[in-house]
Amino acid sequence: MSLSKLTRISILLMFLGIAGCASIGTPQGGPKDETPPVLVKTKPAANATQWKKKKIEIEFDELVSVQSANEKVVISPPQKKPALVSGIMNKVVVELQDSIKENTTYTIDFSDAIVDYNESNPYGQYSFAFSTGDSIDSLCVSGHVLDAATLNPKSGVIVGVHSDLHDSVFQTTPFLRIAKTNAEGYFCVRGLKNVPYHVFALGDQNRDYFFDQKGEGLAFPDSAVHLWTEVCQKPDTIWQPLAKGDTTRKVDTVIMRDITCFKPDSLLLMYFNEDFGRQYLAKSERKEANKIVLFFGFKADTLPTLQLLVPDSIEHQEDWYVLEDNPTHDTLTYWIKDSSLIKLDTIALQVDYLKTDSNDLLSPACDTLQVVFKKEKEKASKKKSQDNKRNNRRGRKNDNDLEQKNDTIFRTDTIVTPLYDAITEANDSLFAMLSERISRAAIDSAHVEGDSISKTDSLIVLNDSIFAKNDTIFVLLKNDTAYHHDTILPPAKKPEVKHFKLTAKLGSEIHIYAVPTFTWESPVAKDSIEAWHLYQKEAEDTVWQEIHNFDMEQDFYNPRMLHLYGDWEYETSYKIELDSGAYRCLYDSITNEKFSQEFKTKSEKDYSRLTISIVGLSAGQTAFVEVLNSSDKVIHQEAVIDGVADCLNMPAGDVYVRLVLDTNDDFLWTPGNYDTKRQPEQVFYLNKKISLKANWEINETWNIWELPFEKQKPKELIKKEEKKR
Repeated sequence: MSLSKLTRISILLMFLGIAGCASIGTPQGGPKDETPPVLVKTKPAANATQWKKKKIEIEFDELVSVQSANEKVVISPPQKKPALVSGIMNKVVVELQDSIKENTTYTIDFSDAIVDYNESNPYGQYSFAFSTGDSIDSLCVSGHVLDAATLNPKSGVIVGVHSDLHDSVFQTTPFLRIAKTNAEGYFCVRGLKNVPYHVFALGDQNRDYFFDQKGEGLAFPDSAVHLWTEVCQKPDTIWQPLAKGDTTRKVDTVIMRDITCFKPDSLLLMYFNEDFGRQYLAKSERKEANKIVLFFGFKADTLPTLQLLVPDSIEHQEDWYVLEDNPTHDTLTYWIKDSSLIKLDTIALQVDYLKTDSNDLLSPACDTLQVVFKKEKEKASKKKSQDNKRNNRRGRKNDNDLEQKNDTIFRTDTIVTPLYDAITEANDSLFAMLSERISRAAIDSAHVEGDSISKTDSLIVLNDSIFAKNDTIFVLLKNDTAYHHDTILPPAKKPEVKHFKLTAKLGSEIHIYAVPTFTWESPVAKDSIEAWHLYQKEAEDTVWQEIHNFDMEQDFYNPRMLHLYGDWEYETSYKIELDSGAYRCLYDSITNEKFSQEFKTKSEKDYSRLTISIVGLSAGQTAFVEVLNSSDKVIHQEAVIDGVADCLNMPAGDVYVRLVLDTNDDFLWTPGNYDTKRQPEQVFYLNKKISLKANWEINETWNIWELPFEKQKPKELIKKEEKKR
């Protein structure tokens, strides 16, 4: 056989082999990869010294990526220019953008950001360190950051340290070293020296690593933290090899190994926002002619003063408004009393108030306002014009076109009522116009009983068979004969009597502790508390008995609102009445009509009683208990008296309990303040759910110091914070 022929056969066999290897088939599946990546080497080596380069490489045994690098990766000392962190093939590469500092320990805390590329199996909590000097600082401090008011863990919060222990450093100088809290509020600041530190938490809004904005959340220590190490033991588990067919691993041996523990490792930082907001006049509005509303940016301790800026030719009252306030003085409604001012389309005002300046201090400010009232007709006309322009752009017919097309016919699905309106509202000239423009084909041959239709008659056509002549309805039958129905007489309209409207927030059944409220639609010009009457009726009685052990009090902030305070008895019927004409509106001189409403109180058997004995309070320490629902919302407050909170008349249901150490005796939780070094008031949670049952008493003893703060709050109440964008 020739060489060329052998060569051709070899080539053919080679192609056949390739074709066999490339045959199409379904790939065989295998078990899911749940193995995390394995660290191979780093450049520089971990804890290296004298490393002056900006690029750090961390190599793994497979392809990797870095998830949410901006959120999870934290570099100390803090970087003014964010480092570039990326996963490239089987390496994690960090490129520092800031200049390198001499004799400084750098730590890169990746948290759980490093994962394998295919299945996102996390490498685990990982931190890398190196030094630009001859030695590396290796101490650390760890702990938790909790919301001071709710004990919820604070995630994504910067925790930083200062070795300069002056108070002003926190407000002027970036942190020396930082960490960031995880979803459980845990933090660990690494690379520290053996010196005292102040440790802070900061909701750093502008990424400058110091507290320079009053709106930033914070936590600060009462004293400096000293670091140390100690030998402690950690369990190390050795597992038995998996036998064939087994899916559950079994423990072989647990060995306690000595390790170095870095202390303190349970530092607690209570995070809060100071009671601060920027005070400014946000907006003003006058949606009604007799009312001006001012909206401010934050609550205030004082009220603004208003001065009218109207021409001297317009006479007005000096006392020209009634103020409707709220507890925080941030939304103020001014009801105008003077009719001459109400008639003005525009009212000029000078508003003097305290405004937050660039130094976050309250300073006198003066704003001039032009408050305008737009009448409804003007608003409707403007809206109609806008709608017509929009229709024209879209090739649709506007309202004017529709009116022109249908001005000769009254369109309706019913006959009598619209016809009444048509004949009573239309005048002779309208009838004359309609009689010339309508199509008379449908009635030309009709013979009206007792009369005939002439061109001078006033006609209204409803459809082809029903029309009206003057004030008579005619029905056109199939034989072209028109019969009149009845002479149309406009329905008699009773004159409408307007009353001063009262709205009651009062159901048919109320709790024994309820305080019903009543609100007038506008301010009151004349009132009479004596015109209110309360009646009581026992279950077996049929006659109402008037009682006098109640108070009807005007609200402190809203002069239109009244509160009914009564000594309610269980399972008793009541009736509240108001005489007609007792209250007169500030406007129109209208008065109220008679008001009457019945209601009943719940039975004593509907309620539960919860008595909590508090252990751990110092002598003379003021505190109060808050009973919470499953949404962590307060449903009841009770003062702690002689170590006991006695909660009466509690509705049945599942509840939780929180205690507040009320240092300023205001029956409110009060946040801290850094300038005065006042910590937020301490809050404790009872770590259990209490099920209240109707007609049942529950006694609970609670040692508020039994559990550390981070373990007190029941898990079902802990709210996970949304990721910050």
